Amino acid sequence: GAVLAFAAEPGKVALDGEPGANSPYAAALLRHLSAMAGDEFGMVMRMVAEEVYLKTKGQQRPWVSESMR
Repeated sequence: GAVLAFAAEPGKVALDGEPGANSPYAAALLRHLSAMAGDEFGMVMRMVAEEVYLKTKGQQRPWVSESMR
């Protein structure tokens, strides 16, 4: 199977974030992957998407496409 994760939904661009810092997506991804501790990967990606959506006040919505057996 495969999982493709994008920082923004199709047709949209991702926000860069503050100068010298990670983008909202990269920051959330790093935080949640490092805290994964056996959680199902799909759940982790949903948490990343929710955090980014809330932090950007709905301006950015991460997108995940998966093809799993």
